[in-house]
Amino acid sequence: HCRVFAARIDGRVVAWSIVTVNDTCAVRYYAAMRDSAMRLHVTDRLLYAECCMLGGQGVTDYDLMGIGSDFAPSLKGLNEFKTKFTEETTPVAPARDVPVRKSMYRALVVAKHVRNIWRSIVSSLQHREH
Repeated sequence: HCRVFAARIDGRVVAWSIVTVNDTCAVRYYAAMRDSAMRLHVTDRLLYAECCMLGGQGVTDYDLMGIGSDFAPSLKGLNEFKTKFTEETTPVAPARDVPVRKSMYRALVVAKHVRNIWRSIVSSLQHREH
């Protein structure tokens, strides 16, 4: 099942996370925070509350998912936060899509390209009208 956790300041949500739970394992798939709450360590407090609540429900393993690497440099900003809670990280092979029906995949790629061209044409025509 899924849980949504939220941290509030003066009744306003300033941080949230979506956590899936399966038996004794939980995975924090998505989380976000308002910039204004960053220096207040709201996310640390939210994660602590999550761990306490989930631990009380029998969860023993909690995966914070994604960490920055050379393969995913856009996630490197998460490293400082996530490595506060563990001494080691677990390398995971990146997801890859392998088309089984290559001709069907190629047809979908071409269709997407045609759709993008069509949208571009329609958009430019609409801008000319205004």
